[in-house]
Amino acid sequence: MLHLPLMMLPLMASYVALRQSKSDLPFLNDLSPGIMPEPLANLQKAWRELKNNPNLAVAVHEEAKNRLIDLLSTVEKYRQSEFTRNVTGEPQIVCNIGNARLLDYGATHQETSVVLLVPSLINRYYILDLSEKRSFARYLRNCGFRVFIVDWQSPGELENNFNCSQYITEILVPFAEFICQNTSGKINISGYCMGGLFAVAAAQIRPDLFDSLALFATPWNFFSENFPHFAMNEGEIAALGEYIDNSQGLSPENINLLFHYANPYAFRDKLREFDYNARNSDEDFAAIEHWSNDGVAMSKAVARDCLINWTQYNSPAAGKWRVGGQIVDAEKLDLPCFAAIPKEDKIVPSDCALPLAELLKDCTIVMPHSGHVGMMIGKNGKTSTWESFAKWLRQ
Repeated sequence: MLHLPLMMLPLMASYVALRQSKSDLPFLNDLSPGIMPEPLANLQKAWRELKNNPNLAVAVHEEAKNRLIDLLSTVEKYRQSEFTRNVTGEPQIVCNIGNARLLDYGATHQETSVVLLVPSLINRYYILDLSEKRSFARYLRNCGFRVFIVDWQSPGELENNFNCSQYITEILVPFAEFICQNTSGKINISGYCMGGLFAVAAAQIRPDLFDSLALFATPWNFFSENFPHFAMNEGEIAALGEYIDNSQGLSPENINLLFHYANPYAFRDKLREFDYNARNSDEDFAAIEHWSNDGVAMSKAVARDCLINWTQYNSPAAGKWRVGGQIVDAEKLDLPCFAAIPKEDKIVPSDCALPLAELLKDCTIVMPHSGHVGMMIGKNGKTSTWESFAKWLRQ
């Protein structure tokens, strides 16, 4: 729990220690302005002003100390939080493949349309069923749809060597076959984040199972301008591949670190929000943080897909991602589609997700004013996303 904020504490502590010990930063003093990029030159200038202005140095020290105190105080509030996820009527487990489970939320009507929700492989399913008042799955059920969710869980003996393609062909498609055999009709397959990529591939290789497709904050063009991309040369990619191959896969803690590197100030902003909400007795923040810290490990092959094939080679958008013997090609899909692309998404920016929606022949696009997670469980999620999707399904 709390790996991200705790990881940042030494950095903030060292910032305070810098002032307290009156230590220097020789690398800033020694570099010639002519060889420095502009941001580093600005930092050097600010450092010299700080050293030469005792009043400014004292002010910086006080600000750093106060921020560290506030952070530690908020971490302690979260640590003492007594929140536990508590929802009534847990879904029934109707099928198991390896460690993965197919959850059935039932329906309020005897004959109804079927929705299969596919979450990201590296997150727990219950972001789609967070609490009684923040549950996309229960909302859809109450609208009259038969709702199933894939609960991937951590890789077990079966999945340890799976790549993303095998998760689709060996687990997701068989789950869909099970649903078709035990319900009255074809399925709307709806993928959230990484689950959307899985849904696109499944719909292409088994069009007989699905009659519509929905995508929620689904990445596609990993080379888009605003996607948090870490470009590596071929030597660095080879080193990363060797590290992955010699590992036991990526732990949830390591995956969280990657998200931290993409947005290093996110944890600070979240803790500030929690401090505000704690004063207002709001448990939503604690619920979200429990979910985000309850991650799922990646197998080695999935880590290679995500960290190399997708983010370094952009294989989905480049037409190089192969599933079930086929190149995944969104233009080949011939079924009604729905895409929700949040305008304020920092994890999957709109210019990363929109190219996929634009490739689909028959796609209704909505762009809610929300973030990646807020679209699913935020206070405006129901009116900005859920209702639009339910209306589209009925049509």
